[in-house]
Amino acid sequence: MAASEGDEYVVDGLVDHRGDDKETMEFLVHWAGYDVSERTWEPLSEVDDTIALEEYLQEHPELVEI
Repeated sequence: MAASEGDEYVVDGLVDHRGDDKETMEFLVHWAGYDVSERTWEPLSEVDDTIALEEYLQEHPELVEI
């Protein structure tokens, strides 16, 4: 889950990433209940500690080193 100004949004999944390190790493988030056009790039700090990130890292083990 991610929060924005008191509203909570449920992360349905992470579909892509960009950046080279923890400071610049962003993930393309697909939000539960929202259309594909509503996906947003979010910094690592916003998706850290989510099940979606754990699942994404299993598919992309090279990112665990970052």
